[in-house]
Amino acid sequence: MYCQVGEKDTLISQVNNELASKEEESRNLFGTLKFKQREVRRQQQIQLLKEQIARGSMALKEQEERIVTMQEEIKRLKQTV
Repeated sequence: MYCQVGEKDTLISQVNNELASKEEESRNLFGTLKFKQREVRRQQQIQLLKEQIARGSMALKEQEERIVTMQEEIKRLKQTV
């Protein structure tokens, strides 16, 4: 009987150690997942900013082209006046 109690205590101790180990693994995995989520969000934000910059550059180029066209029109109108 005394031997059975000792075996049970040993088994309980082993199970507790395994649970503690699994808990630590879970915490590490959760931490890794949180880090990866932050990285993904950062990369998404960077991509959005790049797209905004590209759109802004295109709009600027279009405006510059319009300015050139308008300046040419102004020169032409001045010559006809």
